Amino acid sequence: MGVLTDYFRASDHDTVRTALDHNDAMSPLMAPLRWDGVEAKAVDPEVVLAQLVTAADPAADPDDNPLVWPATADPDHEGPWVVALDPTTRDTLAAAHDDDLPTLATHWARIEEWNGDPTPDELLPLVTELVQLARRARDTGDHLYCWMSL
Repeated sequence: MGVLTDYFRASDHDTVRTALDHNDAMSPLMAPLRWDGVEAKAVDPEVVLAQLVTAADPAADPDDNPLVWPATADPDHEGPWVVALDPTTRDTLAAAHDDDLPTLATHWARIEEWNGDPTPDELLPLVTELVQLARRARDTGDHLYCWMSL
């Protein structure tokens, strides 16, 4: 069993909380919401995505990703969860040049946290989708979030 991770954009934390409260905590990418986002199985924000961000800009230092949903931490809660991504993550990915995306995919393919050994060619579409999502979020003033479920 792996962790499901969906990245999406939204205007604010309250909008995310309300949507999950009213939609049985389903991924915002699924009906009825179908928010703008990217399915990225097993790409946790704290380790795997963070390595893509630092590959894009070694000076980037994303802070912690605070819990947004559920609204309060509960040790008995078994998921799903939503965290807000640090603005550094959004802005660093959004600033990546299209010509650099194959190099980023190559770097990202080398990290040890992958379950299996994805090739740069296999990761390039995901890198591209994440960068494009970050650009849309930046351009509209939205935040990036990650919905996770076991």
